[in-house]
Amino acid sequence: MLYLHIGTGKAGTTTIQNFLRDYEDELPYGQVKAFGLGNAWRLAAASGTELSHRYWVLDRKILSEDEFCNLSARFWQEVRDEVGDKGAETFVASSEYIHAHIGNNLDAIKGLGTELLDIFGRVKIIIYLREQVGFIKSVYSQDIKGPARRSISFDRFIGELDRISDMFHYAETIRLWSEIFGIKNIEPVIFKRENFPNQNIIEDFCNRVDIEYKPSWYDGHTPAANVSPDFATLRVLRVFNAIPGNQNPILKLAYRAALKLVPNRGFPTKHDEDILRLVTPGNKWLNRTFFAETTEKLPELD
Repeated sequence: MLYLHIGTGKAGTTTIQNFLRDYEDELPYGQVKAFGLGNAWRLAAASGTELSHRYWVLDRKILSEDEFCNLSARFWQEVRDEVGDKGAETFVASSEYIHAHIGNNLDAIKGLGTELLDIFGRVKIIIYLREQVGFIKSVYSQDIKGPARRSISFDRFIGELDRISDMFHYAETIRLWSEIFGIKNIEPVIFKRENFPNQNIIEDFCNRVDIEYKPSWYDGHTPAANVSPDFATLRVLRVFNAIPGNQNPILKLAYRAALKLVPNRGFPTKHDEDILRLVTPGNKWLNRTFFAETTEKLPELD
């Protein structure tokens, strides 16, 4: 059996992956090195999707064209060989890139399902869902502060939401994954720390994958430093992102000085209702199907 945590991004994934990496030797389940330890990013990269190629080859340049093609070609045999050698019965893996790069691509989900079910017998999919308004704002922050270093305004970003629609239309994602893996093997979780035991996502994750939780795992875990900058900082950063040669030491000093002058402001809320209007039909289905008995639900417009 494989417990597979597929994301989403911006919902505790780094914390979970640090935990899996740091305590690999203490956990009762195996991890597959061919997937990538901690973050099973190679499982997503081997899907061969356009999004995966764009990210790993064109944007991040982690893989060359040849490495990307060779990974897709030989990956599943590597996994079979390794799982056979380990002799373990249960495995665990986690990567937000699975949701980000495979998401709602039915052919890619089918391909993944064919291989995983053949190797592991049963696969349980776990996916943490952050409310979409906060999720979209966090994705925008990553576009500005992350490797892409974009200079796009938030208003323009909202106008491009179709580009990332698979990332926040959770209902469609879960319907498609349920079609391949079975709805009983899909466990969506609303990402709100107050809903977790002791506000502890590691303990929550352990409960969902049937691992007996040890408090020492949280006390010694590697903190996940993945906090988004405030909106004023992002406005300054995107201006500097647009300047050619912005790694110049003088420009860096100017950037730091500008940060001290701007007031700390939250994200504008003028687009919040537009976002909720897009996701309310799907959220209603999710709330009715999976969260009917929970106090916290995904947001809906009346």
